[in-house]
Parts: sequence; C-alpha cells; structure tokens
Amino acid sequence: MKILKFVLLFVFANGLISCGGGDDKKVDTTKPTIKLNGPLSTVMINPGGIINVNAVLSDNVKLDDYVVKISYRGFKSVKNVEEFYFSSYADLDAYGNALPVIKGESSFDLNFDIAVGETTRVGDYIFSITLTDESGNSTEEMVQFEISRS
Repeated sequence: MKILKFVLLFVFANGLISCGGGDDKKVDTTKPTIKLNGPLSTVMINPGGIINVNAVLSDNVKLDDYVVKISYRGFKSVKNVEEFYFSSYADLDAYGNALPVIKGESSFDLNFDIAVGETTRVGDYIFSITLTDESGNSTEEMVQFEISRS
C-alpha cells in the first residue's frame, strides 16, 4: 500500500511539473516595415492637386492599422493651414472611397490618393505614415514635400 501511495504521489507531482506554466506562445517584438514609394521629397503639389500615397507595408506576423499625417512646417495659422490626418479605420481617399484596410494582412501594397484643398497654404510639409502591427509594435516613415503654385 505504501508503494502505491508513493507511485500515485510521484505521478501526480510529475503531472504538475510537466504542465509547467502553460502557454509557450512567442511574443511578437518585431516592428513592421514600410517601404515608402510616394510621396517623394522631390514632389511639388499644387493646391487643389492630389498626393499619391504608395508604400509596401509588411510584418513578420500580422498588420493592424496605419495613420497618415501631413503637417505644415512653417508658421501656423489656424485659418490658413490645413493639416491632414488619415486612419485606415475611419477615413476616405480623394474620391470618397474608404481607405484600404490592412488588418490581418502580413504584407500589403498601399496605394491611394489624398486631395489637397484649393486654399491650402503653399510651403513645406511633412508626410508621415505610422504603421502598427497586431501586437502593438509600430514604425514610422517621414518625407518632406512642397505645396506650391506653379
């Protein structure tokens, strides 16, 4: 009987040890990547024109969201300067279409147009795109471009 108790205790203890802490899921700490093809720093856009956003987005697991921001680099006046923020979850492109959704993709060729208002102030602007994966890792690419009257 003592041997049976000892064997049962050994089997029970071994079962607890082998279950060990459960899940061996690996945590994704790798940032997603952006290969920005447009706009380029050499781009000059007229008020009333179009900014083409073109980039290859990728992640080692899955992408979640991107945010595009266009901000003015000079003296700011609320009445004269338009700053733009676009999120893949909520905003529209220059033609009224929903922006491309990347959630769940591991790679995505992003291509859409942003309309520049007729009254947009001329000057230097910064285009930035921030990309986030499903684990919350993010990366950002930035480029300066000009809005001018030609």
